[in-house]
Amino acid sequence: MNFAQLIKDTIVPNQQDPEQDQDHIDEELENILSHPAPRYHDPNYWNTRYEHDNEEMDWYQPWDNLKNALGKYVTKDSTILSVGCGNSPMSAQLLKEGASKVYNVDFSHVVIDQMKALHQEESNLIWTECNATKLPYDDNTFDFVFDKGTLDSFVATADSSKQIPTMLSEVCRVLKPGGIFAEISYGTPNTRTPFLRASNLQWALQETKEIEKPNEPGTYHYAYVTKKKQ
Repeated sequence: MNFAQLIKDTIVPNQQDPEQDQDHIDEELENILSHPAPRYHDPNYWNTRYEHDNEEMDWYQPWDNLKNALGKYVTKDSTILSVGCGNSPMSAQLLKEGASKVYNVDFSHVVIDQMKALHQEESNLIWTECNATKLPYDDNTFDFVFDKGTLDSFVATADSSKQIPTMLSEVCRVLKPGGIFAEISYGTPNTRTPFLRASNLQWALQETKEIEKPNEPGTYHYAYVTKKKQ
């Protein structure tokens, strides 16, 4: 896929003014070519970032914006995994929704140490440094797994064709039969569903939800919901 097509797939088409869409594509291409892409796949990038920015924040969407689409999947006493948790407050909020335990993984040791310290009095929030492509959990462990942006961070890597399937295979492995995986992404369905519908993954795509971006009316993130086969 070339850069122009990638940008085109991530914006909302303007039916009344297609030339405006092309202008947007040209502008984004210029930005991409003139600025090196952040090394989102590199833990050192995130370690440095979290050392200088240690306030809790939600990547893409806060739980309040996701609750209408995903709240029905967070059932009482469910065991949850957050993949690429960062310093999001969402895991603590899911405990308030009734989850029994929320496990959190990230490959940045800096943010894991920060979140452990911040939530040290909450024993039902578990923080573990690891890579999303090698999860340290047994098969069929979690009722609900979610990711906000980790898959997207692999898209720009040179070995994305290996990293993304490996991550999704690991998520599917640790998900219980009948369990739910929710992928929150900036990528449109034609760029993300091929990964989620890979034949080796023992789940089925249940639904795709558009969720308007905070402070950006008319633009969207996408919630892809899969259910593991029984």
